[in-house]
Amino acid sequence: MTVQFPAIQPTDHDFTFPQWPVTEKRSQSGVRSVKRWGDRPSDARMTLSFNNISESNLALIRLAYDQAQGSVHDVEFPPIVFNGITDGAALLALSNTGGGLRWYFTGEPQGNRTKGAKRFSLRIEFRAELRME
Repeated sequence: MTVQFPAIQPTDHDFTFPQWPVTEKRSQSGVRSVKRWGDRPSDARMTLSFNNISESNLALIRLAYDQAQGSVHDVEFPPIVFNGITDGAALLALSNTGGGLRWYFTGEPQGNRTKGAKRFSLRIEFRAELRME
């Protein structure tokens, strides 16, 4: 089951691109051996930060987390989540992971309430993985 993330534009994106599953060994004589463990890169990471959002937007994000049952179900992001990313390669790598990669919550959204107001700041971490279904 794919869960729709709410259409809220984040304040910040932190991300790493998918990595190839590779190990490298070097013998005492200097011979280098490289082993690739799959035919696709995986394990991309993305952190979305939302500053000064309303209580209703906080509830929508929490609902998406609950519907995804934490990291059980994958998350699909609306285009607004990637607003401001102008590099085509970066946008493609994040918004359309392709090759079977899907985004999952890595943990519960973390945040705080702005002192004296009903506004919140959140930080949410996601991971793009290859999973067998």
